[in-house]
Amino acid sequence: MAYRTITFRQAQLNDMLKSPRGTVGQHMQATGTKVTREAQRLAGSKLKRHTGRYAGGFHTRTISSSKGPRVRVENTAPYAGIIEKGSRPHIILPRRGRVLRFDVGGQTVFTRRVDHPGTRAYRILETALRRVVGRDS
Repeated sequence: MAYRTITFRQAQLNDMLKSPRGTVGQHMQATGTKVTREAQRLAGSKLKRHTGRYAGGFHTRTISSSKGPRVRVENTAPYAGIIEKGSRPHIILPRRGRVLRFDVGGQTVFTRRVDHPGTRAYRILETALRRVVGRDS
């Protein structure tokens, strides 16, 4: 019988498992990029009216930590949390003036308050992650 023993040094293991440049880090970065692309695609198809700012706001970021690399998929649009998680019904009041002004159907409307019905949660990031990781189709 012939055999060879392969011994990994701790530095090599740390580089492979915990470095963003290592095998695990590269795999995580590739998965994060896939989630980002899927989220952009879903945002374009799920939202009825969009400017592209939300769909273009998805980014993948690698974070190094003592526990190993972490990949964060985030959206930098200021209203991303509301689209992802939704909002409860709420009242909108003017901040500076005495009335609110906005356009509805080509006409300018003035009012002192708006009873907003809330926004449903789209869960675009959650859906994209499940589709890429393989837990949802």
